[in-house]
Amino acid sequence: MNVIQPFRRRVIIEAVIKAILIGLLVFAVAMVGVAATYIITDKIFIIFIGVLLAVALGVVVSIPVFIHVKRKKLQVLQYRLDSLGLEERVITMAELRHDKSYVARMQREDTIKALNSLPVKALKIKKSKLLISFVAILLVTTMLLFICATPIQAAFSNFDNQSNSSNNLNDEEIVPEEEKTLEDQIKEDFKEMEDIIEDSEIPEEDKEEIKEELDKTKEEVDNILKDLNKSEEQKRDEINDIIKDKQNDLDNKIEREEKSHDQIADNLKDNDLKNSDDPKDKEMGEALENLGQAIEDLDKAETEEEKEAAKDKIQESVDQLENLINGKDPETGEEKDNLTDEEKQENADKVANEIYNSIGLAPDTTMKETLKDLVNNLENATSNAKDKNNDEDPSNDTTVEEEIKNSFENVADGIIDSIEKTETKQEISDSMTDMREDLVGSD
Repeated sequence: MNVIQPFRRRVIIEAVIKAILIGLLVFAVAMVGVAATYIITDKIFIIFIGVLLAVALGVVVSIPVFIHVKRKKLQVLQYRLDSLGLEERVITMAELRHDKSYVARMQREDTIKALNSLPVKALKIKKSKLLISFVAILLVTTMLLFICATPIQAAFSNFDNQSNSSNNLNDEEIVPEEEKTLEDQIKEDFKEMEDIIEDSEIPEEDKEEIKEELDKTKEEVDNILKDLNKSEEQKRDEINDIIKDKQNDLDNKIEREEKSHDQIADNLKDNDLKNSDDPKDKEMGEALENLGQAIEDLDKAETEEEKEAAKDKIQESVDQLENLINGKDPETGEEKDNLTDEEKQENADKVANEIYNSIGLAPDTTMKETLKDLVNNLENATSNAKDKNNDEDPSNDTTVEEEIKNSFENVADGIIDSIEKTETKQEISDSMTDMREDLVGSD
């Protein structure tokens, strides 16, 4: 399966990185010991011997670590590839690798084609930030110990009693951490997913919707864990199957939502108004185009700075549309064209028509619902104003301009929430992938 080879290389790179980090961690721990020994003994040869031993120890440890991690990573490679949208093609191809039937050959060809179209970089190389932090801290600690060696040695010579108590502290036994049970591991995994939901910036009702689905999954898993008639291996397999099914459902939802966002953004960018000969219509078309581009930018943003810039651009585009419809300066909001209510309604209808065409047959999302409500409110701005003005309560009196302004309230938030909701689901899917790797890797 040469087509999988590039992805195998990335997995091997992961294993190399982890082995190097573990080797560095062992080296750093050893060097802390070397630095401490040098401070206590004040023998320069301790440094040279210690460095050689630390390097040798790091290399000796990293080799079996690499072999072990590589084996584990390659075991779950098929699952990781399928989680990238291949819908179990790779697993099926592996199961049918000895099958020479026509159906099996067609399945292999389809899988190879799907793998060829999948960018190798789609399989992310995982790096342990915690491990990197420990290595960095230990190396910095070693440097500080060597730098401060002379002052510390001077302090030791003046305080012999303190030196003895320090040696006693170094002799304290370290109690090994107990190995996690399957229940503890599952509990931690679900806690991580719950934290992802809680830390997200989506509205509470969206959080509750995602939590409800997660709680159902958690309940199914708990029922398996409580079954005393099943071995741990059976429990792992059944839990893995449940998480796999839930992840597939979640990935399908993510795919539909991303498709909807992309379709709406592309259609907004390709609106007809921007090509109009009328300068005012052209301005409104350009504002719609800017909104589509801002949606695309937020959908593709990776850093917090890029996300914040895209969010600001969405709000700015929405404000510009509102001002242009009401005949105001798009940037300052100051009165510019002194339009009549009929002209404002005409502008609102033009923009509503373009937005309606943009959302078209896009799959249902919060973004689509937000824009659908905007279309309805813009088209009925005049009639809504008349209804309120005919009401007996004078506090309800309003204008067409105010109705148009109210139509755009919370539109930017609805668009942003839709994208962030999809991102939250993607983070949970990634966490499910890690959870399944832990289950398979612990067999």
